[in-house]
Order: sequence, then structure tokens, then C-alpha cells
Amino acid sequence: VPLSSLRLFTPTKKIVVGGTLPVYILGQDDNINAYSFASALPFLDITWSVQGSTNGGSLKSSWNDAGLSLTSSNTGVAVFQGEQPGKATISVKARVTERLSQFQIVDHRLLTASIQITVLEDLYPRIPETCCSNHILVAPGSTLQLRTNRDGKAQFSKETTTSTGLTVSSGGLLKVTPNTPAPSTANILATVEEEVGLKLYTTWLVEVRPVHYIVLQGGSTSWQVKAGAAALPRGGILNSEVSCFDALGRKFQACPLDLKSRPSRFDLTKLMPTAGNSYNISAVGNGYTVLRMEDKTTGLSAWGVLQVGEAMTAPVSMSVGDVIQLNAHLQNTQQGVWSVEPAGHVALTNNGLAVAKRTGLAKIKFTTKQGDSFVREVNIGKATSVTFPSDTVITCKEEPTLIPFQFQGGVYSGVLDTDSPSLNYGAKCSLSSDTIDVAAFNVDAVLTPSGWACKLSCNGPADDLPGSLSLSVMTSEGVLDSKANIEYVPPFSVSSPVLEVGPRGGQLIVTGHVDVLTGLTTEKHGVHLESWWLEDSQLILPVYIISPVTSQPWVKIVNPSTGDSIKVTIQPVIDSSYRDNSGFLGLDSKTMITVIVCVSAAVYVLKGAKPAPAPGPTAPSSAPAASPSRSSTGGAAENGGAGSPAPYLWSVDNSPIYGSPLVKRSPTNARNLTYSYS
Repeated sequence: VPLSSLRLFTPTKKIVVGGTLPVYILGQDDNINAYSFASALPFLDITWSVQGSTNGGSLKSSWNDAGLSLTSSNTGVAVFQGEQPGKATISVKARVTERLSQFQIVDHRLLTASIQITVLEDLYPRIPETCCSNHILVAPGSTLQLRTNRDGKAQFSKETTTSTGLTVSSGGLLKVTPNTPAPSTANILATVEEEVGLKLYTTWLVEVRPVHYIVLQGGSTSWQVKAGAAALPRGGILNSEVSCFDALGRKFQACPLDLKSRPSRFDLTKLMPTAGNSYNISAVGNGYTVLRMEDKTTGLSAWGVLQVGEAMTAPVSMSVGDVIQLNAHLQNTQQGVWSVEPAGHVALTNNGLAVAKRTGLAKIKFTTKQGDSFVREVNIGKATSVTFPSDTVITCKEEPTLIPFQFQGGVYSGVLDTDSPSLNYGAKCSLSSDTIDVAAFNVDAVLTPSGWACKLSCNGPADDLPGSLSLSVMTSEGVLDSKANIEYVPPFSVSSPVLEVGPRGGQLIVTGHVDVLTGLTTEKHGVHLESWWLEDSQLILPVYIISPVTSQPWVKIVNPSTGDSIKVTIQPVIDSSYRDNSGFLGLDSKTMITVIVCVSAAVYVLKGAKPAPAPGPTAPSSAPAASPSRSSTGGAAENGGAGSPAPYLWSVDNSPIYGSPLVKRSPTNARNLTYSYS
């Protein structure tokens, strides 16, 4: 029967703050209930909302304590929490998801329904403000053990009561007979006597009420799904509980229930009764399951819609060589352990990196710290061939050479960490050659952030002659089709990592095979390179310093076919043995530079010394000669001089400098000096 209208049903329309209220969707008649909506195929898009003196977080999934959110697919049950006083309007919208092949709703219309709930403020004492609530709500026929922080010393008694069927033992065991009138109340007193005449007291108000409705909800678990998840991860065990509520949405601390359960799909979930009104729900298959709990005594029932999905992100099928980063839909996955059954089909790292090694059906399992296990089945197929890059050339050098390869049609994604040297990834690389000793190479299959690669490294003296190698990949199924043809070229070397270059230049000597030397290229900085030539399997490269000399000049020798390179640092030097026969008067450049520097220094010092002025009239021998003034230009004329000399170099009072310009000394007859030169 297609849907023509929607209705929302709640057991009551008034609850207190903190109360819980289930909300069920019904169709145009009562036979279209939560079971109908949860089993709809294709799925119905059901959107819940709440408005009024509350917030959107007050409408939750039945499994909210396990972290499951309220989904929009086939959700015919929601749970409303009264968070603050006022009125709240709960609304729902239902629409088809596939208009061409879906006929659950008449004319593919958008159906809506709403209901208004009143949230009342509960009654509680204000004085003392720090006291906790000692209110207990029980149902007829229930039993409850009262407890204090001093169990074993407290004595319990019933003080006042309006209930004739309520009793309490001295040890605090509260019993309510099935025929106890409801509603009724009783006060229970607990006493601890410290010494004679000194007692401590606490009390409970016990309220006996009939059960108005029951609610099925998920309890706390040792694991939590990631935020926003709507499906119970397959393989997990969900703790659930059936709770009793009165007409105001208050939860009972004790109520006797004789439950019978009926899931809509026995192949998707398994229910196992535990203590009290609790069940363990095991998720064994993907899909929607409607759970219905019914109390045989009262006839009350509770509904729950449970969606089971995969516990981790992983493909349904893989091929040998595929690499996938697994992600469990749980919080704190770093505290869990990854494993696979049977062992050897998949290689797993600690962070969930999965590498398919062997064909067959594999069960990938993630086990939490508390022991809960979540499973994902993956079918692994055979790999047929691999592909290599063309025109690969290698040589022996200190760093290993990586030759990438790819499994034909394979998947390689999400690699976060490949640092697991002890892990057998299931692929092997091998070398063969008719011209080169392959024992000089080590070759391994490795994972890199960009894909698979064969890592080649030299473990002995390098071969001096070029040649060809054949590279192949092997898995547990044998050697795969297609091989890589690799050209090997011998390495080259330089005479020294540091080359001294004098005024006549220098020569960089590169040693290697002739075929290698003729294909080398150069890079430079701060030097000039002239044409090279070959002598006895050596390449001679003339190097000259560029004037002016730059900072840290260098030359780099590069083999473009392999990418191998050697950088040589250039050290400018002056060679004492060097003589330039064409120099001036036969002097070498070093001597010429020294002479030029000395002459320049002498000219610079003597340039400031003026000729001494003509002697004036003879002065008395007891009167010292006047010192030239620093600021006056006519002082010399006033004393009979021809003019004022320029200020003397390095002087304080314009007195001439005595001695070497590198060591300043004061004259014996210096005047107007407040300190002496050192």
C-alpha cells in the first residue's frame, strides 16, 4: 500500500526536563509502522527536525550513546530529550530517492507530519543546593537495593508511607508487591550510629508509579564510532537496554519486565539477553534491522531501527600487489590491532596499510584495546603483469636507485607510512644478465609514497664495462609477465673533490669508461671552462677563475643518462712557483703585486705631508714653536709662516705624525696633548 500521509506518535505529550520520549512515524493507518519504514526498498529519505524552546541536539538516535547519529535513510524512530522547559515542535519529511523506480509514496509527493511536545520543569529542593536528588521512581512488582557511601553500617527503615505493599529490610532491600497501589509514596530512612547518641541520617522519597511506556536504547560501549556515523560497524557488539518511563517521561530506577524480542532480520543481528532488561546486539550482516521489544505483562512495546555497515574503508575485491590504506570507522584506532585470517593473504602494518599478497578470501580484522573485533571480507584476485618505465639507465653509486613499476590494473592509494622493514610485502624483484655479474647488486621490492619500486644498490666493486640487465617481478603466484631491460653504465670519478686553481688555471681530471666520459655534461659557477680532451681513459677539463673572483666557485660533472653527478669545489690559490716570463723586468706576478702595494702605500702616506715653511725670524731659544691651529687658516701668517698647512694625518692637534704610520708615537716635544699615543 503506498503512503498517502504521515503521522507522528508519542506515548505522551508532556514530559519533565531530563525526560526521554520515543517518537514513531505512522502511515495513514496503524499497520504502517516503524517496521514498514525501516524495511523500505529503495530507501526512503526521512528528515527529522525540532523547533521551539529547545535545540536540534535534543532529537537523537536510539543508539546515540554508541555515537550513532540520526540518519536520513529509513529512520522511522527518533528519541526526544527534554532539555529545558517550554514547547517543542517535532517535524518529519519523507520523500522517495528514486522517482523512476520507487512507488512507496503516492505520486512521489513530499509527505510531512509534526507533533508538539510540552517540557515541564521538574520539582527539586533549593535548600541545600549541594544536595543530590534522593527521589526514586519504581513500578509495582519491582525490587531495588538501596545503597549509601557507607554500606554495611547503615540501617534502613520505612518512616512514612501511603503505600501498603512497600517494604524495606534493615540492609536496604526495597520490595514493591505487584498489587501495590499506584501512585503512592514512602519515605525510607538510613541511619549510621557513630557512637551512643551520635547518629547520621539520609532519606529517600520512593514513588510508586505505573509504567506508561518503554524505550529501547543503546547503552555505553567500550568503543565509539567516528562523529557523523549512522551505521553500527559490522562485527561490533552493541549494549542495549529497555527502560521504563512514567507519563511525564521520568525514567524508573526499577521496573519488572518480561520481554520478548523479535528482529526483522535474523541474519543481520543477533540478540543475547544479559542482566536485567539489557541485551547484547551483535552486528553480523550489512543492512537494516527493525528490533521490537514487547513486555508480556503489560503489552507495552518499543521499536528500534538499526543499520549495520562496514567497520572499515576497504574495497570488496583486490588484486595481488594492491596497496590500500584501511580506516576503521571508530575513534582512537591507534590503540587497536590489525590482523588478517588466514595469515599470509594480506600484509598489514600497525597503522592499517594493507598489501594484497595471495589470492583467496581474506578477513581483515580490527580489534580494539577492550577486545571488540570488527571484520571486513576482501576477495583477492591474481595479478597478471607489471609495467616499467622505458629507457632506464643505472650505475653504481652510494645512494640506491629506485626503478618504479606498477601492477597492471592495480590499486595504489592512501599510503601513510611505509616504514616497516620487517614486513614481507609479498613481491620480489630479481635481476639477470649475460654480460654483467648480477651478484654485485642487491635488489628488493619496496613501497614508496608514489608506488611500487625495485631498489637497486651495489654491494661490491662496480663493473668497469657497460652492459644490459633484465629486471622482473615475482609474487606468490610466480613470475609476472613483462620485464624491464635496463642499461648499465660504469660510474665515473674525479681526481679530487677540491681543485686548486692558480693564475694559469687548473685541470680537473675525470676518470671512467670512454663511453661514459664522452657523454658527460658540466655545470659551473664562478669559473671558465675550456674544451676538454681525452688521455688514457681520462677526461682533462681546463678550469680558469673568472675575475673578479666570486664566492665559492664550483664545477659539477653530470651523467645525464643516469642523473649521477659529482660536485667539485674550486679553491683559488697563488702559486709561488709560477713565473711569468713576459712580466716587467722579468719579475713574476707575485713580486709585481708586492711592489705595487708598497709603492701605493708610500704615496698615500707622503701625499699629505707638505714642504716645511721657510724659517721666520729667529725666536728665543726658550720659546717653543707654535703649533698650527686646527680651525684657523691664517695662524701661520700671523707667526711669520707662508700659510697654514693642511691637518696632519692621525693627529689630534694638527701636529705631524712621528714614526711609522702603522705604529703611532708621540713626539718628545708634543704640546697641548691630554694623552700619549701608544
